[in-house]
Amino acid sequence: MNIYHIMIIIWLHLTSYILNYMILKYILSYISIYMYISIINTLLLISIVDSYNLLTEKENLYIEYKNTHKLLELQLIENKKLQEIINCRK
Repeated sequence: MNIYHIMIIIWLHLTSYILNYMILKYILSYISIYMYISIINTLLLISIVDSYNLLTEKENLYIEYKNTHKLLELQLIENKKLQEIINCRK
């Protein structure tokens, strides 16, 4: 009778260990997949928002570049006029 009880206890212990391991492994893998997908989605969202901000900044820089270029052209015209006036005075 003692051996029978010991065998049952060993069998229950092994079964419990195997089931707990499998259940724990399944839960951890599910949580891991969930966390992985969550992290990937967050990174994707950050990338989308950041790329939109970069495009907006690029557009703003281009507008600023065009405005600066126009101002430089106006400055060149003014400089040429001033140069002609100085040349005429000489």
